[in-house]
Formats: sequence, C-alpha cells, structure tokens
Amino acid sequence: MLTVPDVLRRNHSRRPEAPAVVDHAGRLTHRQLSERVWSVAQGLKKVGIRPGETVAILCGNGIFSAETILGAMAAGATAVPLSWRWSRAELEHGLNDSQAQFVLADREFAPSVQTLVEGGQAPAVRRVIVEGKDYEGFLGPAAAPDVAVAAEAPAVILYTGGTTGASKGVLLSHRNVMANAIDEIVDTDMAPDDITLLIAPMYHSASLLCWWPSR
Repeated sequence: MLTVPDVLRRNHSRRPEAPAVVDHAGRLTHRQLSERVWSVAQGLKKVGIRPGETVAILCGNGIFSAETILGAMAAGATAVPLSWRWSRAELEHGLNDSQAQFVLADREFAPSVQTLVEGGQAPAVRRVIVEGKDYEGFLGPAAAPDVAVAAEAPAVILYTGGTTGASKGVLLSHRNVMANAIDEIVDTDMAPDDITLLIAPMYHSASLLCWWPSR
C-alpha cells in the first residue's frame, strides 16, 4: 500500500506541471506542491519533530492547509487539523488531548492558539509557527526528507463533533488515508484532470480523507 509521501514523490516526477491545488491567492503544480510539502517536512525536522509526534494545524482551506497537513505527514509526524470553529475551551482540549508539539497556523486563527500557549494552557506545544515571515523562515530545503514512513504509521488525528461530550481524536494510518482516497476515485469515476471543489473544511474527514488525497 502506498503512503502519502509515496504519492507526493510519484506526482512530483509523473505530473510535475499538472495543477495540484488552487485557492484565492494562487495555484501550485504537483511539482511545486511536493516541494513546498518537503520544505515543511524539512522545517519540522530542523526544529526537532520526531516520527509519531503530533503537529497541529489551525487554518482555513487553501494552499497553506494543503502543504502543512501533508508536510507533517511527510516528516513522519501525525497531522492534527483542528477546527477553527472551536471555542477557546475546545481548542485547549484539542491541543492537550493530541499532545501537539508544534502548531502551524494561518494569520486569521493564530491569535487564538497563541493566547493559550502563552498563557501556559497548552504546555506540550513548543512553538506556534504563523503564516508569513515566521513560517517562511521556518521552512527547510525543497527536497524529500530522509524519513521512512510505513503504511501502518500514524498519519492524522481527526476530532469528532463531540455531540456526547468532549471531542474525541480518531487516529488514522497512512493505509487508512490511502484507502479512503482510492475508494473515492473508484466511487466517483474520478479522472486525473478532474477538478474537485473542497467546500467542507479540511479538518473534516470527507474533505481531507476522500476528496483531497484522491487528487
């Protein structure tokens, strides 16, 4: 079974100029996306992330969310996309429950997590890295990291709606992620040049695990 890093390497060599992701600010080809993802992974390695540790991502949909979520996985870490709809108490729970070591956040939602970290309410978080100069300075070289990622290795933690209590983290492996993507391709007769509109937030399983990785 392929892993997420396997797919990134394949798309980088097989479909380098094909469009991969588009948002309001621009677009990336598969070559550009893979290299941005590798830069994120290299940056995480540089600041000391270890395989299996968790990296929280707090942002809206777009290029930033795509490259940070994939970057955490490519580093051998576990990506934890957090809901930007959460209250302060829910965000505190998600950070502590997941034991996030680093947080990658866009400009819009960074203040909410920075307040918690600076107030000592998320003690496991070593650093909040914010979109912009801080994030660009954190990035490493655009080369695939030397990290072995097995199909059964943890890839992502997604949180439930919490309708019967506190939101619960569901741990999924690279095998789980790829199985969801393959199922979506088969179910929708998806072709390589199809364009998929991601309306649901990427902390939601339908968006992150079905529509997005199938691209």
